[in-house]
Amino acid sequence: MINMATKSRRSDSRRSSPVPPSRDIALQVLGHCLDKGQPLQESLDAALRNRQPAPDPRDAGLATESVYGVCRFKGRLDFLLDHRLTRPDSIPPLVRRILLLAAYELLFLDRVPAYASVSWAVDAVKRVAPHLGKVANGVLRSLDRMRDEAFSLDFYLHTASDTSSGMAAWYGVPFWLYEHLAAMNPDLAHAVLDERLSQPPLGIRFNPRVSGSEDLADAYRSVAGVVASTTSGVAFASDQSPDPVELAAYIDDGRLSRQSLASQDALLRLDPASWVGPILDCCSGRGGKTQLYLERWDESIWASDIHSARLRGLAEECRRLHLKRPLMFRADARRLPLVAEGEGRRPRTILIDAPCSGLGVMSRRPDIAWRLRPDDLSKLRKIQAEILEATGASLGSGSRLLYMTCTVDAFENERAVSGLTASDGRFVLENEYQTENPDVLKERFYAASIRVR
Repeated sequence: MINMATKSRRSDSRRSSPVPPSRDIALQVLGHCLDKGQPLQESLDAALRNRQPAPDPRDAGLATESVYGVCRFKGRLDFLLDHRLTRPDSIPPLVRRILLLAAYELLFLDRVPAYASVSWAVDAVKRVAPHLGKVANGVLRSLDRMRDEAFSLDFYLHTASDTSSGMAAWYGVPFWLYEHLAAMNPDLAHAVLDERLSQPPLGIRFNPRVSGSEDLADAYRSVAGVVASTTSGVAFASDQSPDPVELAAYIDDGRLSRQSLASQDALLRLDPASWVGPILDCCSGRGGKTQLYLERWDESIWASDIHSARLRGLAEECRRLHLKRPLMFRADARRLPLVAEGEGRRPRTILIDAPCSGLGVMSRRPDIAWRLRPDDLSKLRKIQAEILEATGASLGSGSRLLYMTCTVDAFENERAVSGLTASDGRFVLENEYQTENPDVLKERFYAASIRVR
């Protein structure tokens, strides 16, 4: 819980109202995400799980919508606030978060009365910085009168110091990130950043191993709101998702899982039915791709990850889905054991869901824009090259190396793969795939299949 009061300001604290629960949760989450670099969803899950008493579902819902909205539009909100603040650099971090949250409510949440947003925010600012109470009141009331400008690209282009700064503000991202994407491909940059401003569809994956899932799949495919489908699942428009209570029940009994349809599609394009076992998912995380495979095919599959907690999550998911748990072991994909412990055989197929910048999934994870740093890109490219080299070295003739990312950076995608094939004639690129309908799915994945001679 955010502690708004301090010993030296008790008298002021008694005059102000407590921060409403939804805003208190949101401020806590934004602090962990924006100031400490923790993933947004992880921070939100922890805040909701640890709060006592448990938050009202309406408060949890408003907090969730608010933190995702602030991260999605943060660059734009910062620009608007700075336009009204005399000394923006002097604003303390917590006061800045309060203003960002209130500004998002004023501009994007029509169901929240403007006076309510201004009232709680000014009270909250007074608790931590009494001298800034009037400033907060004036800035937020001024911002409430800027609705037309806030949604006009021309305002940002004419007000910013240069075109790139104006475009970065409009798209709600840091200047360096806009410049990086635009330098690669201006048209792609604008498409990716446009997608980032939208909520992605809800991806659902069906589990044919559980009785009743096929009938459920047929029913879901035929209802309104489905914007895309694959053999493994469907995607629902964000504002036309299934009843959440019904959905939760189907997830609990193992018939369904939440998984990005773009992610499912990218994996299916690698033709899993043709994979020869043993198969190793060497950056498995919680194993969404391993689960998809186990739900449909029978080759032996192993899973490894550098984080033990993620492997425990995979084991839990296999129990929920009524799947046989794969052989799992903790390992860095750059230093894999040549023979998986307990099997006595090398893998014939290795799937690399590579750690990457995530620039293709910023609609689902808008905080990426604020947690990623310019020097992270070169570090990630080095890690990807090392993983490709290490996994390739463990494969024999006739094996297959499968490489996936959720980014649009060619240096992490095509050039990473071409770097491997150019350096060693044993590796031959079979095919490459990039998400074909990102305008619908609001996400972009890359996948490549490499054959070992």
